Amino acid sequence: MGVGLSLAEASIDLGDGGCENCSLATISRDVIVMQESFILIPGRTSRQGTTLNEGKSTAGYIEEISTLQMAAEDMQRLELEDGDLVRVYNDVGEITVPCKAARGDELPPGLLFISYGDQSSRLMGGDTHGSGMPDSKGLDVFLELATAPTTTAAPSSESPE
Repeated sequence: MGVGLSLAEASIDLGDGGCENCSLATISRDVIVMQESFILIPGRTSRQGTTLNEGKSTAGYIEEISTLQMAAEDMQRLELEDGDLVRVYNDVGEITVPCKAARGDELPPGLLFISYGDQSSRLMGGDTHGSGMPDSKGLDVFLELATAPTTTAAPSSESPE
């Protein structure tokens, strides 16, 4: 038995504050979620550089390359708080990461930022257009609230009994 409304019963009122970049995505017969399009700009940060000196496996470095920054206005509109998990995806791949508000006016609404690293690379295609460098700026992505991080379990080293 499914939880929630069936597709035939579901309707969402975006109200007068509706979003022109919003659409509905069906993730199962009984679940519909809101997704919104953004432009993702991966890049380097000074904190990423300083924590790199300590090592790529340090908590500070991993946190820096695994946290999505958003405009505070977008977070407020989507009812997100610092630390909420969001799913960011495009036709190349997907990531599930915590988000946080960018400082001040560092990011305008509609733009997302994540430091270069494992997470950002999962959203970049392999086509280099003859330059030897794949597209890594201005990536069209969708964002939605996630319920749990996407992880792959390592195979167990224990033998089954």
